Amino acid sequence: GMLAAIGRSLAVIELDMDGQVLSANGKFLELTGYALEDLQWRHYGRLCPPALLHDAAHQRGWERLQWAEPFAEEAQRLHKDGSVLWVQALYNPILDSDEVPFKVVQFVFDVTQR
Repeated sequence: GMLAAIGRSLAVIELDMDGQVLSANGKFLELTGYALEDLQWRHYGRLCPPALLHDAAHQRGWERLQWAEPFAEEAQRLHKDGSVLWVQALYNPILDSDEVPFKVVQFVFDVTQR
């Protein structure tokens, strides 16, 4: 029940440890205007302004994921139509049986109106 409730109320995207999109739920696709086929197996960077991917704080966050530590950021994302969204993104590493991160689940909250 908890997972179903999360899926109904939160935008969620799954990434591999290199940032390739594995899946995204309907809320995420609705928020960004993309179809899953537009994103799957492509780098999530297509959803971000180019400067974000080179931002030192963002890069440090991705390094933390490699050590199984979550991180959060408020950042811009790009809608398929080119408009800019502001989101609160929570990056959560998912660990394998050896406690090594193998993917990232990102919960995304639209804070554009704020």
